[in-house]
Amino acid sequence: MKKMVQFGLVVMTLLCAVLIACASGPKEINGIPVSKSGDFEYQKIEFKMASDGSKQKGIQIESYTGKSEEVAIPEKINGQNVIVIGNSNKSQNRLPVFQNIKKIGIPDTVISIWAVAFQGNNLTEVTLPPNLDYLNGFNMNPISSITIPESVTKIGYYAFAGCQLTDIVIPKNVKTIEQRAFMQNKLTSLTIPASVTKIENEAFINNQITEITIEDGGTELSFGSNVFAGNPINLADIIIPDSIRKIKDDMFEMTIQGQGKERTITLTGLLKKADKNNVNWNEVVIPETLYGMQVTGLGKGLFKFGYNIGKLSLPASLKTIDPDTCGIAPDGIKYTLVSSIEAPNDKVKALWDTYYAGLKERKSSQYEEHMQGLNRMLQLIENFDKSLNK
Repeated sequence: MKKMVQFGLVVMTLLCAVLIACASGPKEINGIPVSKSGDFEYQKIEFKMASDGSKQKGIQIESYTGKSEEVAIPEKINGQNVIVIGNSNKSQNRLPVFQNIKKIGIPDTVISIWAVAFQGNNLTEVTLPPNLDYLNGFNMNPISSITIPESVTKIGYYAFAGCQLTDIVIPKNVKTIEQRAFMQNKLTSLTIPASVTKIENEAFINNQITEITIEDGGTELSFGSNVFAGNPINLADIIIPDSIRKIKDDMFEMTIQGQGKERTITLTGLLKKADKNNVNWNEVVIPETLYGMQVTGLGKGLFKFGYNIGKLSLPASLKTIDPDTCGIAPDGIKYTLVSSIEAPNDKVKALWDTYYAGLKERKSSQYEEHMQGLNRMLQLIENFDKSLNK
């Protein structure tokens, strides 16, 4: 009986040891011994996922206070999963979490890495966790290659700016590539998956890209300004797949009609800022082609009421102008004012003159209707006042 009790105690001791080991996570990550939780400044966090907006609770690592050049972040601290690496300071003075490190082990529990988390270290290779949702924070490291997990949905601003990347595979769940994410690397080619709907300002500026493929399947794509500036290829050289129906770039919003070589573009929004109030334009040039397709239409809402355009240059490819291309204020007082046009031929000039004359008539008619309605309201008020004085 005594031996059985002793045996039971041994079994329970071993079981407890196993449970404690499991609760505290692995002893090593990528061959690096896991650092003590006391080497980190951290806090509890409720984190919103970039992919679906769901909330996750866990630990956020804010700073590493240890001295080692090789660091492995623990999977758990105080029994809670480590899910975020990043400093909470949201100002431009946000500090890196790690400094002067050469190797990093990131636990599988991490789902978000924030801006500048690993900025300016000596990392040459990194293994990212398999459930990562938001990826950022590795700018200014001598990283030449990285595998981005399929779970990532957003690549953050400056994520790998100033690294040494020679190639990159963007996973098929990524929706947004934020500004300057891959600025100043050594990329020579790029494939953008159909899942991507937004590429922000200067995302791939100053690389060596000569070939860009946009995969078929997406319907909308938005480009910021200077996305591919400083590369042998530029935005105008990109072949847009047939599935894309709407595009935004730093100048225009547009829709695409037709298929294959018969595709044409209608411009539906003027996006580039004019002046600080975004109303006064010295000149607006409508291009003949964009992305290898002819610009044949000016669409509804291209110019909002209150815009003042000094000169509007029109292309020879122009065939249609929507009645609401230029805006009119509800009261009919303000409308899009175009002082002069430059047309390549009489046909395009006549098309614009006919349209703009009709716009002025609509403006006058709308103003008259507005005034008539206002007068009717004033008359009703006057009649009501008279009835009260009887």
